[in-house]
Amino acid sequence: MFTVFLPVSPAARPEGTPTAVVPEVAAAGVGTILFVDDELAVRSLAQRTLEQRGYQVLLAVDGREAITVLRANPEVRAVVLDLAMPEMTGDIVGPILHSLRPDVPLILSSGYPASDVLERVGPGVAAAFLQKPYQAGVLAATVDKVVLGQSGG
Repeated sequence: MFTVFLPVSPAARPEGTPTAVVPEVAAAGVGTILFVDDELAVRSLAQRTLEQRGYQVLLAVDGREAITVLRANPEVRAVVLDLAMPEMTGDIVGPILHSLRPDVPLILSSGYPASDVLERVGPGVAAAFLQKPYQAGVLAATVDKVVLGQSGG
């Protein structure tokens, strides 16, 4: 489901009626996001959601691939990282990604409570947390928030 806002013709607006102002989100949808999750369905939904928002999306299926992708792509502006994955879990790879690129905010995602996850990865590693399962709009809003925060917005 989506909403479309169309401008009202000045002729159709009664005189004295205020014009609605829809704020623009300048930095949202700009840049590249690395999305890391071992579940194909989650990766597909995230890619579709973030691309519709205007982001470029890079995908990784586990922590090892996430490290490789982040090293090879300096344009990455944020990382969404699942906690429970094969090969290298999010609590292991999160601090590594943060040490490689401390300028790139990390969004941790898990079905476990946020306090448990954040304690496992350590202080100062995660910029945000996404509680699984989440809706596409929550993913987009969380990514927008960290990207805007990163650019000073």
